[in-house]
Amino acid sequence: MNTLSLFFKRFSGVYDGPRPSRDWHMLLVVAFFLLMAVTSWSLWVFQTISTGGTVGVAPSFTAKPEQRSNPVDTVRTVYGERAAEAANYDAGVYRYTDPSQ
Repeated sequence: MNTLSLFFKRFSGVYDGPRPSRDWHMLLVVAFFLLMAVTSWSLWVFQTISTGGTVGVAPSFTAKPEQRSNPVDTVRTVYGERAAEAANYDAGVYRYTDPSQ
């Protein structure tokens, strides 16, 4: 008997009681194929995205870029507001009552 027919004879047929070695072998074979499927899918997705492609249907519309002012000016404005608040704290504009007293 060749090994392939021996393999199918061993793992097929009617239920003849618990055979732990067969059950563990089948569990490991199924787990291995699932691992290979997930790994292949992940590699395909990574390759697709890294080359600039999309996974799924690409959007059919083109969005207009938002017109923004210079980002450096925005950052300067935010930090300027924070500096003004810090100056208010330092100058004593805000009065605190200490709840632990």
